[in-house]
Amino acid sequence: RGQPARAGGRRTGVKMRTMAVIVAGLALPVTACGDGTAPGGAAGSLKGRSFLSTSVTEDGKPRQLVTKTRIRLQFTDDGRLLADAGCNSMQAPVSTGDGRLELEDLAVTEMGCDAPRHAQDRWLAGVLSSKPAWRLESDRLTITAANAILVLHSS
Repeated sequence: RGQPARAGGRRTGVKMRTMAVIVAGLALPVTACGDGTAPGGAAGSLKGRSFLSTSVTEDGKPRQLVTKTRIRLQFTDDGRLLADAGCNSMQAPVSTGDGRLELEDLAVTEMGCDAPRHAQDRWLAGVLSSKPAWRLESDRLTITAANAILVLHSS
């Protein structure tokens, strides 16, 4: 009783087979968590999608972007975030689990931008590096940091 069955003098272990089935069953939900779906009612994956800003708020007030610029975010199929705010390009591997954007080693080009565009790039890099919350509702992506909210639509 409670002893594993023997086959050819070896223990086959009923308990081991049961454990393998349980572990295999747990592996599926764990790997499914990495698909870019955030908790709390967010729908869909960010992978393979691009978004353009429609509004930006800082400290509860509209933030005016530099004339003729928009914030663009692109989530690649291979798990990177590409971003720009009017001058430099930014990119980093991104994790979207737990409803947060977590960048790893944000790389930024160093183009000769005018001061306002350079400041806007620095500001966006800070927002994206702060592990902001994200929510996707249909084609509308909302990024929420401590003092900023970016609303973007699928492009």
